[in-house]
Amino acid sequence: LYQSGESAFRRTALFRTAAALWIAYIALLVYTQFSSSIYYYDAQNVYRRGPLYPILLIPPVLIMLLNLAALYRRRGRLSSKQRAAFAVYLIVPMASMVVQMLFFGLYVIILGTTVSALFMFVYIQNDQIERYLRQEEENTQLRIDMMLSQIQPHFLYNSLGAIGHLCRSDPEAKAAVTRFSRYLRHNMESLSQTMPIPFERELEHTKAYLELEQLRFPDELNVSFDLQCTDFMLPTLTLQPLTENAVRHGIRGSASGTGTVTISTRETDDCYEITVSDDGAGFDPAAPASDDGRSHIGLNNVRERLRRVSGGELRIVSAPGQGCRATIILPKENAYADIRA
Repeated sequence: LYQSGESAFRRTALFRTAAALWIAYIALLVYTQFSSSIYYYDAQNVYRRGPLYPILLIPPVLIMLLNLAALYRRRGRLSSKQRAAFAVYLIVPMASMVVQMLFFGLYVIILGTTVSALFMFVYIQNDQIERYLRQEEENTQLRIDMMLSQIQPHFLYNSLGAIGHLCRSDPEAKAAVTRFSRYLRHNMESLSQTMPIPFERELEHTKAYLELEQLRFPDELNVSFDLQCTDFMLPTLTLQPLTENAVRHGIRGSASGTGTVTISTRETDDCYEITVSDDGAGFDPAAPASDDGRSHIGLNNVRERLRRVSGGELRIVSAPGQGCRATIILPKENAYADIRA
């Protein structure tokens, strides 16, 4: 009753009828101590059923039937997990009670009630975990909303536009401000983006980042593209973090500080593959996180986002001194993989 939304459930007819039946059941149990008509122990101290034994089971069976009827009537107010938990909690003990009543000497009530109680305990535990995860998700969204309210992105875009206007005498500075504004806008939009986006949009964001890095290191950073396919969807902020990882920890982390980042895509029969490779420092994927561990955290974030949003995966192949190859696998069977679907 409570789970179906009856806040004052103690006032309902169902609750009062069940309470009356429980009182009747307790009264019968008390009566059995003074009468042998329901059950008794013979001279050899052996338990025996009396002629009125079935009467003892009528109240609990009626209570369970009432609950089953209430469960059916209120099924629309309960989740599928709640309906399953309550059904097992009611049907298994009731079936055990009927079996034990029909077959004397077969003791299954304790087993039935244990199974139903264990099933209900598992349901309650899973329900608590789901509530906790839901609360964590709401807290995360709240933090994002608070951050956005503090950042005030329109103010940032307008300010960057004004700065770009002041840089008219230096076209390169104006272009840099424009690229940074475009890069920042995509980052802000991605905070509230939960659905996959077209690959070309993520690629545009990645190119804005690479152009800014090439302005900083014009002679050290080379970029190449081998795009065999672009008509597919992927989670936002998956390609750009891999590219940033390749530049910061691959190319800039190498002994020479120079190198090439290559972004390539290809289509197979069952998936799309996006690869970000570099000829930089490389690393051991099995080694524990070094420094502040941000590189590993970034990879884990991308891997989790791929798994949750698109059912994809991230594969890393790297070795110290041999560069790194990060490949995103997006299965076509996912509803959001193919932009043409």
